Amino acid sequence: FEKYFNVVYDGFFDRLLKNHPDITLYEMKLCAYIKLNLGSKEIAVYMNISPNSVTIARHRLRKKLGLNQEDSLHAYISTI
Repeated sequence: FEKYFNVVYDGFFDRLLKNHPDITLYEMKLCAYIKLNLGSKEIAVYMNISPNSVTIARHRLRKKLGLNQEDSLHAYISTI
């Protein structure tokens, strides 16, 4: 998945790791799904977790990336 995603989105994971070296593989996968503009319910199906878990993961990711609560996670990830 990572290989093909990186080809289609021209080094997305490389730039993500460069900007945020402490990001985990799980969080990188979540970022990829957000970049694909998937909703929480769709992400939950692909990651085999509950939609509530996706909401919590998105909140933790936003905090780890240094975004405020009012900042759009999707907008930030789209710029990477």
